[in-house]
Amino acid sequence: MPVVESIGAGDAFAAGFLAGVLTGLSLTGSLARAHRIATRALASTRDHVD
Repeated sequence: MPVVESIGAGDAFAAGFLAGVLTGLSLTGSLARAHRIATRALASTRDHVD
């Protein structure tokens, strides 16, 4: 997936990780969620990713 916008990827990663921890995922699961959300942020030029 090509990177089209890097702004917000760190915030998306942090939000995904925290959401994983708060919903009871393991640290590995939380990290995986963080990567998935950050990847989607990197591939989008919109402010909200569905």
